[in-house]
Amino acid sequence: DMIEITHELNGTLYEASYYVSDDTLVVTFPDGSQRQTVLRGLKPAPTAMFHLRAYAKCHTNQSDVSTVFRTHG
Repeated sequence: DMIEITHELNGTLYEASYYVSDDTLVVTFPDGSQRQTVLRGLKPAPTAMFHLRAYAKCHTNQSDVSTVFRTHG
């Protein structure tokens, strides 16, 4: 099952979804790109949020601050 997470940065809401397959976390970002991480004991939710925060920081200057990103699927 996909789990939705959100993160707000500078007034922009970023949403992503994630799931765990075996010991691998797969996070899908607003633009459809994905990041995979082997958990090896890490907790899925905080690890997914770490990736979403990094995604938001990388895309902050490239997006309109009023834009709301949503995942598809």
